[in-house]
Amino acid sequence: MLSTIFINNSLCSNYINYNSNIFIKFWKELYVSKTNIYLYMEPNLDKKKYARIHSIESFGTVDGPGIRFVLFLQGCSLKCKYCHNRDTWDINSGTYQSLDEILEKILRYKNYLKNGGFTATGGEPLLQADFLIELFKKLKNENIHTCIDTSRNVCSYS
Repeated sequence: MLSTIFINNSLCSNYINYNSNIFIKFWKELYVSKTNIYLYMEPNLDKKKYARIHSIESFGTVDGPGIRFVLFLQGCSLKCKYCHNRDTWDINSGTYQSLDEILEKILRYKNYLKNGGFTATGGEPLLQADFLIELFKKLKNENIHTCIDTSRNVCSYS
């Protein structure tokens, strides 16, 4: 049951109480049918600790020197005509994964990354720069080489 709803041009920015225990801020879209209200909701997560992930390649050989752990982040505003990762464009797709989850997955392959390292790509990885800064700090502490594959185009999705 929704306890508080504020609607303004189909975009909402108020807190709702869903089932009395889940609080969500930032409603992106609101769809109303005759009997149901469908909401796309973005959790109010710490952007330093969570990112929208498209996919992971644990044994990449073309995204930097040596064998790489490649993280494909979700979202890109460029929409280049010949893009080979079109499914990463939508910032609202993908799954949220935590910094600790991603780091744990990378560290499982650390022995294979000695002459390689980690590459962040996408989409446009710098759309989630807060997360990457924290991840790169942890990877540097583990002596893992890091790369970012970026266009440096970080237009926001507001």
